[in-house]
Amino acid sequence: MKKKILFPVLFIAVTLFTACEKDEPTITKTVDFEDVALTDGVKSDASFASGGMNFDCLFSDYYGGFVCSSKTDKSTAGFLNQYSVYANGGASGSNFALFTPPYGAETFCSFPNEASYEVKKLKLTNSTYAYLAIKDGNDGNNPPYVKTGGFTSGDFFKVTITGYAGETQTGTVDFYLADFRNGKSYICDKWTSVNLESLGKITKLGIAFDSTDKGDYGINTPQYVCIDDIEYVVDGE
Repeated sequence: MKKKILFPVLFIAVTLFTACEKDEPTITKTVDFEDVALTDGVKSDASFASGGMNFDCLFSDYYGGFVCSSKTDKSTAGFLNQYSVYANGGASGSNFALFTPPYGAETFCSFPNEASYEVKKLKLTNSTYAYLAIKDGNDGNNPPYVKTGGFTSGDFFKVTITGYAGETQTGTVDFYLADFRNGKSYICDKWTSVNLESLGKITKLGIAFDSTDKGDYGINTPQYVCIDDIEYVVDGE
């Protein structure tokens, strides 16, 4: 009799243990930048932290990196309006991050102490500076450095997000901020979710740009992207 009872008891115990494992909740955290204090709508004077991540800012020395902003001027073209998003605010509040690559240095958004997490997704959209340069060819200069009249058939402007585990790349994800290929005439003008699960567990993210509008010194399109609602797994991994 004891041998007959033992197997059902073990089966029930294993089943309950497995069920508990499956029912363990996945807990995520979202970086929404609402915890960053701004001065006149911007923080561009130093690197900052938000929602458990660090954001490199090198505007003082190399002019680039991450800033935090709440500016939403959608009509003023050019560099003097570089901190505005072409949307009605942040994706889930008033604040958002904006990235432009620095000259002569690298910048990342990263987890403290080289901790690694799975970043599930984030939201992206264009800055006003980039949007008006793409749409109208207006970058605030006379004559403009960007393509006269704006993008036409075959043009694109994209951002590439690279995941790193330490110094090792884990993968890349491309997102087109403007796409005029194959009959399209798309310019991103609202917050759009981008899946980053293919990057796996990472310690940091890097950002780079590409565009069909290039000149003697590289990309003419203003290399800016607005970022918000970075979601990553903190438990139940």
